Amino acid sequence: MKNIFLFGLILSVFASCNNKTDEVIVENYDKTLSLNYYIRADKSNFVTGEVYAFNEGDTVLPNIESATLQGAEMLKSRLSNDNIIRMRIDKEFPKTNSYDFVVNHARYQPIKATLEISPIKNFNIKEGVLSISNGFSVNWDGPRIGSQNETMIIVITDSKGQSASLNRIGETATSGFSVAPIQLQYYNFAKGKATISLVRKAVVDYPSTSYYKQKAEIEYYTDELTIDIVE
Repeated sequence: MKNIFLFGLILSVFASCNNKTDEVIVENYDKTLSLNYYIRADKSNFVTGEVYAFNEGDTVLPNIESATLQGAEMLKSRLSNDNIIRMRIDKEFPKTNSYDFVVNHARYQPIKATLEISPIKNFNIKEGVLSISNGFSVNWDGPRIGSQNETMIIVITDSKGQSASLNRIGETATSGFSVAPIQLQYYNFAKGKATISLVRKAVVDYPSTSYYKQKAEIEYYTDELTIDIVE
């Protein structure tokens, strides 16, 4: 789950997100540049950021000179299929919930996008255990899931090392929800000690221009809690 990367999904923020982009005015660009942003954060200041750039319906690489996150240069590489450029950075930044990407496309104005993260400060299991027969309720300290483009992912790993992800997609009335027994019974979890953590994911499609399209995906990871799985 640490390597979860849902590159093709929608994009937004890890919680309620107020993403912003600066439109670029460009003339005579005969391709549609596609930019897919990704950011992963947790309670530390260490962040992973990525940008994937390609020309839609064309195998010619876009002429991307560079990209930055919070002003720091991202490492540029070419994916194995040769028509996608990836920019990546793994870096500790000053604490913030707002991350600024800038992509420099040769001979054109920089393209900018700001991604807003809604962190989960902490979470708990109301019943104190994960009951296979009765289910459980999870609550967190942070904004509720406020839109259909957000998902809360519960990651459970039992005493035998079996891991499973339970997804809650779409709005919640409060900062919490219940997990039904049938969702747990499907995985045949081992009884005993287990770990549980949350991943808050949001995806968003930005309005298109005549020049480019932008998407973003944001994931926020909590720490793991140790808990018992019981019948």
